[in-house]
Amino acid sequence: MAIIACAYLALPKRYHPKPDWEETAVYVVTPLVFVIVGFRSLWRDIAFWMAVIFGSVIQLAVVHAWVHRVGELGRGAEKSAALLGFVLFVAIYRCIRLLRRKFGEETLEGQ
Repeated sequence: MAIIACAYLALPKRYHPKPDWEETAVYVVTPLVFVIVGFRSLWRDIAFWMAVIFGSVIQLAVVHAWVHRVGELGRGAEKSAALLGFVLFVAIYRCIRLLRRKFGEETLEGQ
């Protein structure tokens, strides 16, 4: 997290997003770092990276709409926004694994 924060602060101001996007990015990056570091054993699995990307994009859109509508999020809402990232990752990863298993079984049966 510290490396990401330092890199962001080193950028010129013209590359910084609007304040509502900055707030949203914090809620997306925090669980993203924990997922990537916590599931290091899955780094070679393409389904892992697909789930990370899709989950982060969906979380970014949902939380940005939430921040835009409500304004600044309260303490409980901040935790919910961060938890959403982890839940989306797990749900998408399991769906991808289910699809891989389903289509893998069908191709074996067809041979």
